[in-house]
Amino acid sequence: MARTTRPAANAAGEETRTRLLEATLTTLAELGLAKASSRAIARQAGVNQALIFYHFGSYEGLVTAAARLDSERRAARYADRLADVDTLPELVAVARELHTLEREMGSLKVLAQLVAGASTTPELYTDLQGAFAPWIDLVQAAVARALASTPFGPLIPSREAAITIASLFVGIELVADLDPATGVDRLLDFLTDAATLASRFAVSPRPQAGSSTTTT
Repeated sequence: MARTTRPAANAAGEETRTRLLEATLTTLAELGLAKASSRAIARQAGVNQALIFYHFGSYEGLVTAAARLDSERRAARYADRLADVDTLPELVAVARELHTLEREMGSLKVLAQLVAGASTTPELYTDLQGAFAPWIDLVQAAVARALASTPFGPLIPSREAAITIASLFVGIELVADLDPATGVDRLLDFLTDAATLASRFAVSPRPQAGSSTTTT
């Protein structure tokens, strides 16, 4: 009997975990972190509030798990688009494309709330840093490739640059809300112009050893 009931119990448990994670992301988008209580999330998921603590140990554990799921999904969406980026203009072009996608999906609201939680809630700070890692790692790799062809490569730490870009990704939307006349497109146009200007200082490839540079 145990062999037949345990898989069902496990499946039910995984279903409950998934419902709670999805409910957390939905609640963060609709209510914000300040109002995304355990009660509100459980109500959104249609489960008993006690199941949050059974599956995740605490409210913070649930939010961290939801943040990790959100980050992993974002990394999966970005992986192919960022894989071949090796110039700053390409990086900005992909950022524009992905920003539009995130905005249409409504996931920027969730991301903004998670970033706010990481900066204002000490209990979540360290855990949320780790949850954002898959996304930041992809951005860092793309930034490193894009900077490698410019004189700025040795001067700009790619990790710090990636974190800055990730922050701008959220902040640019917030600034646009505060000043609609500016608009996201105009801000991205400015970044495109700046990236294009920086790319003009790209380092020319060095001739390989033994190659001839003699002209006729």
